[in-house]
Amino acid sequence: MPDPMPQPDRPMLDWKRRFIFVYAVIGLAAGTWKLIESFPSRGEDAATPFSIMNFAFAGEGRFILTALLAGVVGGFIHIAVSYAAYRANDALTDRWFAWYLLRPLIGGGLAMAFYAVIRAGFVAPGTSTDATAQILSPYGILAVGLLVGLCNAQAEKKLRSVGQALFDTSKGKDDYEARKTFQPEASTPAISGTEPQSLPAAVAGRTLRVRGTGFDTSTASVFFDNKPLKVVERTPSEILCAFGEDAANLPGGDRTLIVTNNGAVPKTSAPYTVVVR
Repeated sequence: MPDPMPQPDRPMLDWKRRFIFVYAVIGLAAGTWKLIESFPSRGEDAATPFSIMNFAFAGEGRFILTALLAGVVGGFIHIAVSYAAYRANDALTDRWFAWYLLRPLIGGGLAMAFYAVIRAGFVAPGTSTDATAQILSPYGILAVGLLVGLCNAQAEKKLRSVGQALFDTSKGKDDYEARKTFQPEASTPAISGTEPQSLPAAVAGRTLRVRGTGFDTSTASVFFDNKPLKVVERTPSEILCAFGEDAANLPGGDRTLIVTNNGAVPKTSAPYTVVVR
């Protein structure tokens, strides 16, 4: 039986768009209110219990709560910015609905994990003990939580690197065991199509969705006529990129699009032709 043909992205339903808008506005407002209300602005405040839903937080618990709420607020800021950008370009698709719902929860969880890692001393925030003391102050925890919520992907990579360093079992292996460790080479990307399939001459501020296979979710870059485009989102099979607000009008005809996976050995896709009307 032949494999089913991949289905094109469906535009997000109107009720889902409205739900995400309300979710982002209410979540950002409620999270910010609770964060301000519970924030231990002075050292002695942390010893005073603060209750949420019959759960009391005091001492170290107040700092953990600050990290959690800051990560959630950072996540809501992220989805608000993303929603506004995608909505303005009419590029919201149904597959991203769950991503918008889970982003604040992921931000809160990662912020708590990041706080615990810093608190345990696995990550050195600076070169001196003064830097460590500053980042473990309420304002330092607030800043770290917000940044982790805003930058989920980068925070997750940092935590992964800490875990890999902590649980590294390669030390002490003999040469035979070391040779058994296989590190696959980066795959070569391939472009299968774009959305839209053609572009107008005036491309300033427009988005272009590139579809294909083998896109590196961390390093893939998109080049249009050998000029880099701004990458907004990456998945293994799709890259959303954008032309700059000051991009000059394009001459009509065929234009070349390529994707490059950057790394120790960069891999570049075969050129793909995009027609400019």
